[in-house]
Amino acid sequence: MWYTNGIRKMVIVIIRNVNRVTASAVWDVEGAEVRLLYRKEYPEPVMVWKIVQYREVLKSKAYEQDNNGLCEAFRFFGGIAFVGIGLSCRDEFLTCFAYYARQFADEWAAGEKYLKSKYIRHEYVFEKMLKNEKVPVSYDFRYILDGTDR
Repeated sequence: MWYTNGIRKMVIVIIRNVNRVTASAVWDVEGAEVRLLYRKEYPEPVMVWKIVQYREVLKSKAYEQDNNGLCEAFRFFGGIAFVGIGLSCRDEFLTCFAYYARQFADEWAAGEKYLKSKYIRHEYVFEKMLKNEKVPVSYDFRYILDGTDR
């Protein structure tokens, strides 16, 4: 159970730590297996809370007002885990990706980039999705989909 904007929400989400192997932990996030870095300073309840917060950003489409929640989740989890957790609620993650893909495509078509390439690649969309001055993200987005079911 948690509170958002003063509204009490009851949520049943199955998120659990399945296994820990050296520096990583395998999590079951509603049936999706996600590998996260194991960090001693973040006990299991904190990790569950961070996962729930990120999924709530996707489900509520809060990213349409500002992308702070996405950027904070990305900085906390890292690139590949960000996608893995996002894909645990696949439709919402793909809706979010499509939202930023449309924004990028509009800017691309109106700008000078369209002359250089006929393709819009995933790394450009992630770059658009996670561009934020308050919560800066630095990452080579070409490899963000490594280890995922494309």
